[in-house]
Amino acid sequence: ARAPDAAEQMAGVGAWGRPAYRSLGAEPCHVWGGAFALSMQACLFLVVVVALVWVKVREHGSRTWFEFGLDTSKQMIGSGWMHIANMLCAMIFASTSVDAVIDECSWYATNLILDTTLGVFVEWALLTALAQVVRHCCARRAADIMETGSYWTGSGPSRQFRFGNYACQLVTWLAIVTLMKLCVVLAMRTDTSPAVAIDAALSIFEGSPRRKLFVCMICIPGVMNVVQFVVTDRFIKKSTPREPPFCDVERELNAPSHG
Repeated sequence: ARAPDAAEQMAGVGAWGRPAYRSLGAEPCHVWGGAFALSMQACLFLVVVVALVWVKVREHGSRTWFEFGLDTSKQMIGSGWMHIANMLCAMIFASTSVDAVIDECSWYATNLILDTTLGVFVEWALLTALAQVVRHCCARRAADIMETGSYWTGSGPSRQFRFGNYACQLVTWLAIVTLMKLCVVLAMRTDTSPAVAIDAALSIFEGSPRRKLFVCMICIPGVMNVVQFVVTDRFIKKSTPREPPFCDVERELNAPSHG
């Protein structure tokens, strides 16, 4: 394999026969560094907060703002960790990938789009599988602690908030999103065609890295994160009515009859 020469870059031909959408000498878009990039990070945070409040306002149910805050804080912390991971992946991929014409912003957009589509399904599958394993292992105490969205013991005015439940669920959720990110990274390393396609779509911002950064950091996340938060909130909050653990059902079926 060889790198494209100047004539090939100007003709739009990249290394290894892949199309190069970036013209020779064009300034690449970077996700980190500079006051403008930092301001985009702050704007992205505001977009995330507004999206979460919008989810709660449109919600119909008995979940309190406090419980909603606990649920969404897990998403916020997980999304913050994914944002950092996506920026790191974007910088690493842009400097090491054979598709050297794809800049950091295009790689960031690719990471984000895959996280908020394929990644949400992976998260749901992992969380569901974990819940089923805990229930079928008859670990009653662990099942109570790990029941997503459940932070209280008892009922009524005498119920007590258990921070340990929240902490365990938060650690579990961070582990799940980390596993999801590893799956997405493996998929991108196996097949770079999504990144090539997204970079081609973003080529209209060629020569204007600030506009491209705004689109990749604000516009795309503003849409995709809202969809992700709405979908994820459906399975990360406490489900009602609660499905009884498998071990409880088994004990009831095997209990001797007194009738």
